Amino acid sequence: MVHNKHKWCLIICLMPLLMSVCAAASQYAVFTDSFDDGDWTHQPRWEYVTVGPVSVSSERFVSSPYSLKVATANEQGAIRALSGLSSANQPFSCTFNLYIESLGDEAIPWGLESSSGLAAIIFILPGGTVQLFVLDSTSTWSGKTSQVPYPITYGQWHSFRLTYDGLVTRLYLDGHTEPDASVSQQYVRSPTRVCIGNISLPHTSTFFVDDLIFYTDTQPARVYVQMCSDTSTSGINVSSLYSNFPEADWTYTSPDGQAAQVMAESYRDQLRDSMGNPIKFTWYMLVGSLYAFGIDTGPLLSLQLMMDNHGDAIARCGDEMAYHYHTWIWSDPDCDGVYHWNQAPDFSYCVDDFEETVAHMVLDRCIFPSSFRSGWHGMDNFFQAYLDDWFPYRFENAWPSYREDPTEPVDNVFDWRRATSEWVPYHPNPNDYQSVGSLRGWESRCQYMNNLDETEIENIFLKALGGTPQVVTAWSHLKEADFPVQVSNLHTRFSDMHDKLPCVHFEYLTGRECMRRWRNGTDTNPPTIEYTFSDNAGMRTVLFSTDEEIYQVRPFIARRTKDGVYERVDADQVGTNQWKIEYFIPDTDRIAVAVTDWFGNPKVQFLPTPLTIRDIQVSTTTTSADIRWETNNPADTRVGYSIALSGGLTEVYEASSTLAHHVRLTNLLPGKVYCISISAEDVFGQRAEAEPVYVLTNSSEPVIIDNLDAGFSVSGSWSTGSTAGDKYGSDYRYAGTSPSGTSKATWTWEVTETGTYEISAWWSQGTNRSSSATYSVVFGGNQYFKTMNQQVDGGKWNALGVYELEAGTIVQVQLSNNAPSGFVVIADAVKFERPFTPVPTLGLARRLPCGEHVLVSDVVVTGVFGDGFYVEDSERCAGMRVEGSGVSVGDVVDVSGTLTDDNVERILANPIVRKTGEGCFLKPLGITGRSISLNDLEQVCTVGLLVTLWGRVTTAGDGWFYVDDGAGLRDGTGNENVGVKVDAHVLGVMPEVGSHIFVTGVLSTELTNAGVVPVLRLRSDSDLRLIQ
Repeated sequence: MVHNKHKWCLIICLMPLLMSVCAAASQYAVFTDSFDDGDWTHQPRWEYVTVGPVSVSSERFVSSPYSLKVATANEQGAIRALSGLSSANQPFSCTFNLYIESLGDEAIPWGLESSSGLAAIIFILPGGTVQLFVLDSTSTWSGKTSQVPYPITYGQWHSFRLTYDGLVTRLYLDGHTEPDASVSQQYVRSPTRVCIGNISLPHTSTFFVDDLIFYTDTQPARVYVQMCSDTSTSGINVSSLYSNFPEADWTYTSPDGQAAQVMAESYRDQLRDSMGNPIKFTWYMLVGSLYAFGIDTGPLLSLQLMMDNHGDAIARCGDEMAYHYHTWIWSDPDCDGVYHWNQAPDFSYCVDDFEETVAHMVLDRCIFPSSFRSGWHGMDNFFQAYLDDWFPYRFENAWPSYREDPTEPVDNVFDWRRATSEWVPYHPNPNDYQSVGSLRGWESRCQYMNNLDETEIENIFLKALGGTPQVVTAWSHLKEADFPVQVSNLHTRFSDMHDKLPCVHFEYLTGRECMRRWRNGTDTNPPTIEYTFSDNAGMRTVLFSTDEEIYQVRPFIARRTKDGVYERVDADQVGTNQWKIEYFIPDTDRIAVAVTDWFGNPKVQFLPTPLTIRDIQVSTTTTSADIRWETNNPADTRVGYSIALSGGLTEVYEASSTLAHHVRLTNLLPGKVYCISISAEDVFGQRAEAEPVYVLTNSSEPVIIDNLDAGFSVSGSWSTGSTAGDKYGSDYRYAGTSPSGTSKATWTWEVTETGTYEISAWWSQGTNRSSSATYSVVFGGNQYFKTMNQQVDGGKWNALGVYELEAGTIVQVQLSNNAPSGFVVIADAVKFERPFTPVPTLGLARRLPCGEHVLVSDVVVTGVFGDGFYVEDSERCAGMRVEGSGVSVGDVVDVSGTLTDDNVERILANPIVRKTGEGCFLKPLGITGRSISLNDLEQVCTVGLLVTLWGRVTTAGDGWFYVDDGAGLRDGTGNENVGVKVDAHVLGVMPEVGSHIFVTGVLSTELTNAGVVPVLRLRSDSDLRLIQ
């Protein structure tokens, strides 16, 4: 490194020779500072050894415009910085320029030290005497001295060059080619720091130092940093076989959650490595084991939440999705009859669940991990050898940690005492996972983010400085509320160390990238998988091959059966990089091959099975609809939609192939029924189309009052909490319970529109919550109480009731802490929502999915029975059963309720019925047996209609008979049962077999051993008429 220097004529003449000698001896400048930025505290970062008169000065310099000035008057004053040297025997050369202005007793322009003391030093003594001193002891001040045989001149610049070959330190002054002083003594300490100034004793002198450079013949290596999270969800309960995990965990779903914070571009941009690249993360997703026993959730819940909510950001940022597995088993090791989710004694207990979980990852998310971290850093020899078959990179070496746990629930048992302390990956020994051995993959050291302190980071950088690349895995948990702060703080520590050692760069990489860079690899392309297949009697034989050697002992083949079982299946190797597998097509829903190459580049290739569309889910707002569904093979996305019965089809198409499909329709009209058609074409050219789906947009948006909103208030003693993952918003309020408690939380809202409203409350659940939290709804001088169990049902809306409210009414929802002592009540959010959306016809209402809250108006009651009543609208195209009472045939009513099913029959459950008229008696529709339809997707579904049938009675039983209109139809319940079944329990006298009759009633359904069959329900004796 050549600087534009202003020197005396002799120095100028000698500099070319000096630099050529330096370049020949050493190649890499590991430290350089000309102090030309005017700030000795930054890049490289110096710090005081002893505070004193040290400054950057423009009075004189070699390289413009500054040099370092040390001016002391019987006082101390010294600074130090990391030298760029890493070991006591590391060869180096060092150059600097020195100007002595005045000297009272002594000046120290240069010294080398470690964190525990000095190693070498240069003294300038009165008269210009120069001494080189090298310590030979770490316990006493003793060493070897060599003195330059002539003095240096005050008032002019002198060039100093030192060399060290691991044993001898040589000093060359003013461009001399022969040493002016030398000491034969290996350093007793690693010279990791360079010092300038009076270190321990007061002296009097004024001198200037400029252009300090250290060279070594070892190129500094890189520090590869993997920032990662062992990533789980709320709701883990090791005392229960089944856990109620939140499907909408706040950490992932909230715009204020930790996931959203660290995915934000602004956050990433602030945390850049020394190469200028924004930070990346490896997300080790906790899946499998007890997550397979989630209530209404699956084994990949945390992965699902991360990908569904932040998949785009993960792809944009280049993050890696990886595998984190806890060896939990439901067991009772102390045999006291109380079971827990305990850490397994060894991995052999978990192999089946582990493989099933990987199969889920492959088949449900097209992910085959190449990086792995074990839960609790637990490891055994069998576990390590098993992992070595599948995943090249493991990051759980927690040296020097060790822990036992003899008490249930057993967890956090691990032993890494014998493992390496180095941040250098190693091949584990199959007989001792902590030592170096012959396994093919790599194990690497890791550390919790908050415990990775400045001292350890300095050691890491010094190792890299000595030419050894470092792989640093820094882990924490996304679920920790301060996770973003932990990452930022650790970034600051790495950046600070780079400021101190600018020649050592650190890079933020994913786990897979860290290992590829550490291994000097450049391959980022996954293997290509090619296949051919043939079929024979439903059995498919697939021959497949890869274009390169794979890391695994054998490909991981994941299969899901038609009944939903996930499994790993074996393939037979038939050649180099070639395998064969057979599977039965009628019993196979999905099957895929997963491999990774030797650099951890994974590939998932699905094998052909007939394409299906399933699990269609739709959620709506007033103007939008979110549609999600799955295909069993990767396929494109095709959606068509229109307002039902109104035409105007709009189409959406996305060409990229995926398993989990999501389309968001916008600019929809409020309170409308939309018909949505979904189709797909998979990567094998197969096409599929689902039955049309009907959805209803909301007529109005709900009003939500959170505990931070203006409509919320408290009286009495309340605290604020934010740690619960299933909270609404960023925090919540809580109060301790007491039988005499008077603390209240109140949500207040003024009704804007007259109508029916459902009022719901949100809380975060927990065992310390009250099971007797009393809410009250207050309006119009009335108060309605509802007691709720806050130990369960957290993280979702829970109904407090449905109320008729007039516009302008002030409604208050109150929560009291008056409850048995020892618990807390949670005051979080309350929702006011118009739950029922008007639907113009019963025919459209019948086509909507279960769970929709609808209002049908001006419908006519056609039949009243013990389990409810039936209504039709004026179009006579559809009818429906209502689970209610208090009406008569001929009444005209408005009915609000929740759609549900019973044996294909559509039902309005939990109805609110308002009578608007009476005396409207509909005439029955005459139909034949062949015109009966149970399918709502047909033009007319006859279930629920008031109809008349005629024909001959073919058979009869206790309260029932069959009538055949001549079509000879059979419903499969018995050979003698010809025609349509009639429920005749209301009849006083049954018709005789063989008689010809007219029967009128409401067409319903019944579940039999032959499936769902139509049944005509008679209302009274007058519904039966004999044909004479």
